[in-house]
Amino acid sequence: MEAELEAVILAGADEEEIEHIILHNIFIDRGITHTAQFNLENLPDEVIRLNFRFERSDLHRLMAVLRIPSEIVTITRNKVDGLTALCILLRRLAYPNRLCDMVPMFHLSTQSFVTNHK
Repeated sequence: MEAELEAVILAGADEEEIEHIILHNIFIDRGITHTAQFNLENLPDEVIRLNFRFERSDLHRLMAVLRIPSEIVTITRNKVDGLTALCILLRRLAYPNRLCDMVPMFHLSTQSFVTNHK
C-alpha cells in the first residue's frame, strides 16, 4: 500500500483520491465486503421479535416517535439509514453481544456500527 500511496501523492492526487486509496486498502486487507445490505423486510416476523423485541410495525412507529432521521451520518462519515440504526441499537439492547457478532446480520464492519452516535 505504501508504494501505491506514494505514487498517487507524487502524481498530485487530491485528498479525496488519497482517502479512497487508503480506505480501499484497509477494506481489502481485512476482507470486508459490502455486497449485501441489511433489509428488515427480508426477515421473518419471528426473527424480528427474537432479535429486536418488537413487532415489525412497532419498529416503524418507534422510529417516528423517537424522531430518528431517515439517514444517520456518524463521526467517521459512515451513512446508515435510520431504521437500520434503530435495529442495531435494539439488537444491542435485546441481548448482550459484541459488535463482531452483529456483522453477519447487518453486513457492516465493526468500525462502522452506529451504537455510539449521538
